Amino acid sequence: MTEQQFTNELLKWAKAYKWRTFHVRNSGYAGNTYVQGDRGFPDLVLLRPPRLVVAELKVGKAGTLKGEPTSDQAVWLDALAEVGVTEFPIETYVWRPDMWSEILVVLSKP
Repeated sequence: MTEQQFTNELLKWAKAYKWRTFHVRNSGYAGNTYVQGDRGFPDLVLLRPPRLVVAELKVGKAGTLKGEPTSDQAVWLDALAEVGVTEFPIETYVWRPDMWSEILVVLSKP
């Protein structure tokens, strides 16, 4: 499964569970982007008040280069999680295709 296929499938499930979704198809790969800002912003932002979920999607196995966030992505996820600890919880995840049962549990929670 490619990351694009994984993203498309996850977005379908998010819509089925009534999430508002945001995904930038190219956030700086190979230096090409129409988005300004720091590199490494997570792949998905999902909103269904009162919940805000931010997820980085990886198609590689955990512990491999393709299966782990880059250092720029990790900085974003850590910063978002830290902000969310205070007033408004922000849930941050790294999701892989072999995690569908866990992903659907997260999406289905009220």
